Amino acid sequence: MNVIKLPLLIAIFITVSLGIALADTIKVSIPDMECEHCSKSVEDRLKLEKDITKISIDLKERVATIYTVDSVKVSDEKIRELIKDAGFEAKSIERIN
Repeated sequence: MNVIKLPLLIAIFITVSLGIALADTIKVSIPDMECEHCSKSVEDRLKLEKDITKISIDLKERVATIYTVDSVKVSDEKIRELIKDAGFEAKSIERIN
């Protein structure tokens, strides 16, 4: 049974590694995001976008970090629209790979 487990573990590792390699990280500066309620509004709105897999909010820095599987599906314009729908303006958008 150990012989079967090793190839399966290797396949899982490769799949996870490729998923991480394909992920896009996007940092969005939102200067008017001042409180927990503000950050919750932004996070809740971003969660509705199916191509966004994870959201991290740094309220002190007023930055939302967005993780996607495929950066092509979530354009800067779409991110700006989502942030605007939450009642805020995206000052800058930086893609980190």
